[in-house]
Amino acid sequence: MKQNLWNKQLNISEPACLQKWEWSTIYLMQQNSSSCHRVDKEPFDIKTFNFHNTPGVLEARTKMLNGIWPGKGCEYCKDLEDAGGLSDRQHVNNSDKLSYLTPKELKQDNTSINVTPSTLEVYFSNLCNQACLYCYPRYSSKIESEYKRFNPQNNELEFINKQKKNYQQAKNNFWLWMQDNCINLKRYRILGGEPFYQDEIWENINFFKNNPCPELDIQIFTNFNVDTQRVRTILQAFKDLIDNKHIKSLRLILSIDAWSPAGEYVRSGLNNKLWKQNFDMLDTEFIKDFSVLLHSTLCNLNIKTTMHLTRLFNESNLSKLSSNFHDFALAGGHEHLYIGNFPTGFFDDDFDSLINEVQDSYNSKEQLTGFKNLANSKPYRPDLIYKLKDYLDSNDIKRNTNWKQTFPWLESFNPEDYKE
Repeated sequence: MKQNLWNKQLNISEPACLQKWEWSTIYLMQQNSSSCHRVDKEPFDIKTFNFHNTPGVLEARTKMLNGIWPGKGCEYCKDLEDAGGLSDRQHVNNSDKLSYLTPKELKQDNTSINVTPSTLEVYFSNLCNQACLYCYPRYSSKIESEYKRFNPQNNELEFINKQKKNYQQAKNNFWLWMQDNCINLKRYRILGGEPFYQDEIWENINFFKNNPCPELDIQIFTNFNVDTQRVRTILQAFKDLIDNKHIKSLRLILSIDAWSPAGEYVRSGLNNKLWKQNFDMLDTEFIKDFSVLLHSTLCNLNIKTTMHLTRLFNESNLSKLSSNFHDFALAGGHEHLYIGNFPTGFFDDDFDSLINEVQDSYNSKEQLTGFKNLANSKPYRPDLIYKLKDYLDSNDIKRNTNWKQTFPWLESFNPEDYKE
């Protein structure tokens, strides 16, 4: 196993992960939390609002200190590392902000498991203007609406309706927690739904107007596919917060996977023309004000055209700044969308083209090489390819689309032609 700098510095055994100690993700609509978006979520009491030191997280930290992978989602990094790839854990454990992010309790005692968060990531409501194939109704109101129309007996809807009842109380208590604790945070991330589409984005702006955190780095995870004037107004408001030293910085994480009809199909609601209009505005009007991360979630339906997106980014002014880059993740949850279901080597040319095109300021080449190796290490799953086609047939009925026209390579793919 690759030795990680953070583990060396604090004399903590592998496979301990800095993120397990310093990071919390809160899902306000669901009233649960996790130590990263790859691992299982745990409910927390919205009255006490103790989201960072839940029983499950304390158990996971204890296992890590004893040299044990804790499971419950940490397999994502374990599998990547076993395949020789660069995992999220390895990236964070070798970053240049290790001391900055390490909780003070852990610095004083490297066996501490009750600690204070340094990074807080918050999902507000599920109000969203897109319905991505790999997403779920709890994160997208558009998918929720589809479920209500086509699958009203689904247990997911019952879960959402139950949790929505407590959303306002959870949000109110969250802002009370922030008033007492925001000054101790190093990083704060805003997600949804779609933040630029939600009124909660103004709650965030107004909060930091009234509660300055001059050392706080903020990140917004956005599909950037919202009305251009609204986007401009929001960006100007955050620029004012920075100029007035109410926050330190803003990083925009632009979530888009491919530049093609395939990209629009996978992320239903995406309008490439509108996205490009907003991107060009960012590239000219705000290029010196915010840093930008282009983030692509790869699945077997978009991998063939992600390279065109990378090329578009590389041609921008934003790509010339060292703080800006393009990074990637693998789609999770929906097993039929996984790249590794196809025969060994099936997507190698697509990976190789992408690896060749991407800039390497964020170890993106190593990241993609790890994804390629991981995909090729998995067994061929023709049953899941049949499931994928059935899933797309069902999707076309709901959305009045035509997957066979968008993915001719998949229509002509006969799983029986391949044996492994």
